[in-house]
Amino acid sequence: MNREGVKRLLYERDWEEVVRLALIDRRVLRVLIGLLYDADDYAHWLAIDALGRWGGRMAADNPEKTRDLIRRLLWTLNDESGGNPWGATGAIGAVIAARPELFAGYLSMICPFHDDVNIYPEFIWSVAAVGSARSDLAAEYVPFLLDALGHASASIRAYAAWCLGALRVPEAAAALTALMDDAAEAAVYEGDGVYRRRTVGAIAAESLVRMGQARAGSPN
Repeated sequence: MNREGVKRLLYERDWEEVVRLALIDRRVLRVLIGLLYDADDYAHWLAIDALGRWGGRMAADNPEKTRDLIRRLLWTLNDESGGNPWGATGAIGAVIAARPELFAGYLSMICPFHDDVNIYPEFIWSVAAVGSARSDLAAEYVPFLLDALGHASASIRAYAAWCLGALRVPEAAAALTALMDDAAEAAVYEGDGVYRRRTVGAIAAESLVRMGQARAGSPN
């Protein structure tokens, strides 16, 4: 299947078919990896999601092949690789979230790269994905998330506000409340094909509701 065919399945959120094809055809897997660098941000995130599902499924029969993918993606994060690191952090996070009992140790390996403004949203998303599967694995990264609420990038603030709500971190309530008037807009990929653009303030308000700290509804 060619690139456009794979993208069509991703846009349709036909995860089962995408994963099935990637398991039997290395060309489909290569397309998914290539889509990590797609100019369409939504396609980029769908590819991250699909690779996580592929990694989880492959690990059931051959965890070493999943580790090979993780190692390949980790290599692109190093300067000496000469590769494009965009997408690698999110894909690694998605794989860890699919099988945390096997791959949890890799989460600390992507943390050092969070200073890159282009990678930071993927790191935050990875913490949310992994933490949703195993809350104990995300606990040590809460200070990073709280710091990210004050980042100059609206995208990073948005992902941090969303992640803290997804993980239901009670100590974030005051900082999230302070963000409710933040009118900057950003798009956040929430998983399973859900990709929404709204203000940082609206995301903070939704997270407070999710945490039981506020009533539903926001002026943003």
